[in-house]
Amino acid sequence: MIQSYPPKSRFVRALGLLRGLCFFGLLIFSILFFGFSLIPAAIYFKRAAFIRWMNRTYLGMAHPLFGIKFDVRGKENFSSRNTVMVCNHQSWLDITTLMLEVKYPAFLAKKEIERWPFFGGAMKVVDCVFVDRNDRRSRQVVATDIKAKLARGVDFCIFPEGTRSPDGRMKDFATGAFRIAVDAEAMLTPVVIDESWWILNKRGIRLYPGTVRVRVLPPIDTRLEENRDSKELTKRVQAIMAEALAQMRQEPEASGFAG
Repeated sequence: MIQSYPPKSRFVRALGLLRGLCFFGLLIFSILFFGFSLIPAAIYFKRAAFIRWMNRTYLGMAHPLFGIKFDVRGKENFSSRNTVMVCNHQSWLDITTLMLEVKYPAFLAKKEIERWPFFGGAMKVVDCVFVDRNDRRSRQVVATDIKAKLARGVDFCIFPEGTRSPDGRMKDFATGAFRIAVDAEAMLTPVVIDESWWILNKRGIRLYPGTVRVRVLPPIDTRLEENRDSKELTKRVQAIMAEALAQMRQEPEASGFAG
C-alpha cells in the first residue's frame, strides 16, 4: 500500500499509471476476446450465466494481479429475501467489488446505455433496469419491473449519490432511487464502501495496490409503514451509512487518507 495520497514520489505515481494502463488494457482485451463470442451468445440465448462467468473470470484474475484486496464484513445481514443494495460510490472498483466479493447484482442504469452496442444488450440479459431520469411517469414502470425481478431471485444495486466521490466524502443521496425502491416494496440493504476512491480515483487511471473495505449493514423492509416515506428514508439511510463510514475510518486497518 502507498504511504500517502496523492503519492509524493514521481516513481510511485508513474508506477500507478503503468499499473492502471495494464489493468484497463487487460479489461479491453477481455472485452474484445469475449465480445465476439460470449456476449453475442449470451444475448442470443438470453443466458446471464455467460456474462457473469466472463466477469468473474476477468476480475478473479485482475484483482489479485494488481494488488487489490478486500475486507468485507456483515454479509450475514443479508436477508433471505432478495434485496436492493444501497451503496455509496467512490470508484469504478465499487462495481467490481460488489460483483465478485459481495453479491452479484443487477443495476439501475441510465436509459441511454440501453442503446450502446453490446453493452446495452448484455446489461438487459443480466436483468439491469434502465431509467429515463427525464420521465417521471416511468418510475412506476421501473418499480414494477424491479419488484418482478426481485421475486425471480435477482438482487439490485443503486448508487444514490449519482456519481463517484473523488475524495471519499459521501455526497447527498438523491430521493428518486428510494422512491422506486419503496414503490417496489423492496428490502433495502445499506452497503458502505471505503478506500476505493484512492485505489482507482475518478480523476485518472492511476491504480494503486490497496484494500477495498466493505460493510454490509442490517436491512430495512420498505413494506413496513415506518419505512414508506421515501424522503425520510433517504435521510435516515444516508445518516446510518455516514456513521458507519466514520466508524470504519477509526479502525486500525483504515488508510487515513480521507480528509
